Amino acid sequence: TVDIPLFGTWDISATLDGEKVTNQVAISTVRQYIVTLSSGAVCGVSWDMANPSTKLTRLTINNDPYSYVTTNVTEDPSPAIGIIGGTSPFDRIAPWSEIYECNLDGNGTEIYKRGEPGFSRTEHETMVWIPKFYYRVSDAGSIRFFYISSMPLGGFERHPGSGTYIGRYNTTPGYKSISGIQPLRGATRPTIRTNSRAKGTGWDGYDYMTWCAAWLLYLVEFADWDSQNTIGLGYTSGRSAPLNNGGTDNMIYHTGRASGTDGDTAIQYRWIENLWGNLYQVIDGINVYEGTFLICTNPENYADDTGINYVSTSMPGVSISGYISKTGLFEGATWAFIPTEAGGSQSSYIPDRVVISSGQSWRIAVVGNHYNNNYNTGLFDIYCGYNSASEADSNGARLIFRRQEVQA
Repeated sequence: TVDIPLFGTWDISATLDGEKVTNQVAISTVRQYIVTLSSGAVCGVSWDMANPSTKLTRLTINNDPYSYVTTNVTEDPSPAIGIIGGTSPFDRIAPWSEIYECNLDGNGTEIYKRGEPGFSRTEHETMVWIPKFYYRVSDAGSIRFFYISSMPLGGFERHPGSGTYIGRYNTTPGYKSISGIQPLRGATRPTIRTNSRAKGTGWDGYDYMTWCAAWLLYLVEFADWDSQNTIGLGYTSGRSAPLNNGGTDNMIYHTGRASGTDGDTAIQYRWIENLWGNLYQVIDGINVYEGTFLICTNPENYADDTGINYVSTSMPGVSISGYISKTGLFEGATWAFIPTEAGGSQSSYIPDRVVISSGQSWRIAVVGNHYNNNYNTGLFDIYCGYNSASEADSNGARLIFRRQEVQA
């Protein structure tokens, strides 16, 4: 307990075992203020939803109106091109600094990390560990705030897509995440779910929660909705077939694009290859009915063409098609990405496309777009036009693995 003698903004510090932590509090009235001093990093960005710019504002200890931020970031990441370059201030900040590439055996046990003897992208399942992290997303007028914390914090919740291994590669026809093979194409979502889970307990197909964890990590790190501009266009320039897995294998840094012409090369974010471009990725845990998103956070209840065990977001509820200009905030799951308006462009708001029809009954969601869409792709691209029986050649898959302690 500290008595503050004057109004104004004060730095509150504490030192434990040689580690000093500081937070700020703005004193404007006579009352009790509770200030959290956390040794875990909290980073955030704010989005002015009325501003068409794709860029967000980085929150610092000084400008965060809620005083959650504990780590100042003033520099933008610089992705690599091929084997050249690549830096990010977030390489020193958890949870980003704790993301790593590794091999899993069939039981989902880590056997090698990248750089260790025995590590192989062709002989073992190659996955990327996304550690547990905590989030807060809230609105104040036209400003939306996105926060990520590496540890539990009052007002934050654990992100349901964190604490998960994500396949580095698009799933292969043998339902593996390995390099050097053309990825699986044209499987239905029920088939992807069944065959992914047939690998053993904990294995599953890419889902809405995990996709939402990936985009939130990206957004706070890059502070820009335009993933194609910040990292690379992805393999999108009107080809007739996807790339084989492994297009970024010679890259030394975890984020960027392979060398060559932008639009003809694979991209990766934090070792995850082709999160956009190359192939649409079918995601589970979301059903779309008459234009409305229904979401499920219990993988045991994933099913097609149903609202049972799913929660309706009541959004968007209308047909929209075009570049995303607005998203909703669903209080039951503020981590969810729900486009509600499509009045943007390739260079404004969220410059990725959304297609949702309110007159198509049950539909699934696929994300990231594909090889033959002439640059109209990006991390936030979401298409809700296929049904659960669709076998579109542009649709692919990605494996995930959930540790059992996470499931419990």
